[in-house]
Amino acid sequence: FDIPDGPGTQFMELKVEVLYGRAYLAVANEPYKGTILTRDGNIEVYPSLRRQITNAAVLNPEETKWVQEEGHLPKVWSLAERAAKIMGVDEVRIDIFIRRGDPSGLAINENSLSSGMGYRMHFSFLAQIWAEGHLKQWYSVYDNNIPVYAQTKDDSPNRID
Repeated sequence: FDIPDGPGTQFMELKVEVLYGRAYLAVANEPYKGTILTRDGNIEVYPSLRRQITNAAVLNPEETKWVQEEGHLPKVWSLAERAAKIMGVDEVRIDIFIRRGDPSGLAINENSLSSGMGYRMHFSFLAQIWAEGHLKQWYSVYDNNIPVYAQTKDDSPNRID
């Protein structure tokens, strides 16, 4: 994954929370710690400690416009959802690198089944969706005897586009 040269933020690592096969949001530490990217395309940044403590977001700042304008987010959501469906898990964080000027050049960095990220005011909603899915059994259990790290789209009972 090559990082392009140029002024401003040239790449971001988006930590995407996926619940029951659907990406909910992403968190990044660029350009500021705790930047939130939502499914509706908004980017919430917290450029100062005061804004971080009070959850006073600045929406869609200039330094992140490229993420929206170049069409990165639909590709990020799709890749994260695809990976989670192949894994067949109820919740997972899929970390994806994106780079400015190349919306198709995204790459998965890693995944986490127990994320320690801060989700600001979204945290309680994430927890509620996860719990509701278990209470209402939005899932089915399967056993194909293949370790999750070795599964491919052909091994998963989920519909993989």
